[in-house]
Amino acid sequence: MLKILKYQQYDVVNGPGIRCSIWLAGCNNRCKGCWSPQTWNPLAGVNFIDVADKIQRCVDNPKIDGISILGGDPLYWIMKDDLNFDSDYIADSISNVRILLKMCKASNKPVWLWTGYLYEDILKNEPEVLNYIDVLIDGKFIEERKDLNLYWRGSSNQRIIDVKKSINNNTVILYDLQKGR
Repeated sequence: MLKILKYQQYDVVNGPGIRCSIWLAGCNNRCKGCWSPQTWNPLAGVNFIDVADKIQRCVDNPKIDGISILGGDPLYWIMKDDLNFDSDYIADSISNVRILLKMCKASNKPVWLWTGYLYEDILKNEPEVLNYIDVLIDGKFIEERKDLNLYWRGSSNQRIIDVKKSINNNTVILYDLQKGR
């Protein structure tokens, strides 16, 4: 069962404008220097199904400019990387992640997602998930490349990718930071 650690109605830190931000539990990246190791446990938080209606209201709020999906790693279940759970539990969690992504995309607001997985790996293994994401911040946090002057990411190896342009051009196209400030 997908677990939600937190959702925030009005967030101005995780992406441009006023955002509805949603933090999902679970991460296998275990990045050295991670700012939130408490998000690694996929069993922490509340069941998505128990807060889905509240998240729906948050996402649909007309005062919200966009949606940010963070974690942990929101693609923890989707990428199926070293999961030690019953297959039905995994399938249910994957289904709930897809429901959440569809819910966010249906709002017609830009959906941003942070993941330690690379765009190229997502495109190869789970390309349909990219249909629900407008901007992808990819790559593991690397403590040695930490830079507090970067917008919306923690280390210089992480990319802010315009997903639609990348798919249309069949190559990674970085998001125009000037339009997002």
